[in-house]
Amino acid sequence: MANYKRKLVTLVFEGGSLDGLEIKCHRPKFGQLVQLAKLEAQINQTETMEQVAAVLESVVPFFLESAKWWNLEEDDVPIPKTKEGLESLDFEDEIEILYTWMSNIMSSDTLAGKAPEVSEDTREIEELELPVEILTP
Repeated sequence: MANYKRKLVTLVFEGGSLDGLEIKCHRPKFGQLVQLAKLEAQINQTETMEQVAAVLESVVPFFLESAKWWNLEEDDVPIPKTKEGLESLDFEDEIEILYTWMSNIMSSDTLAGKAPEVSEDTREIEELELPVEILTP
């Protein structure tokens, strides 16, 4: 039996108040991808930051399921990777995390497995030609 392990993608933030933040996350499952694509389309049709925030609120559960680890701290105290942890951040930082995650996790390179940074926890899959025998009852 094959032991399937989803690959982790590492997002690294540079500059601003999130400088040095790293988030290790899984790429979305197909059903999640479809729902996220719909939410992304809604974001692209918004006109104000408040409208963007309202749509991104729907993204939070997807983000929390995808994100497996982050190194976010405030005054040397880890911020939990929870909805409450996200909501404890400045509004702009929460929006930046969610929007950055969403746009990167939905990119064609990421979906094709070509993320700019991939964690060391992933393993390469070698192509093997194996003989296949079809068994019939």
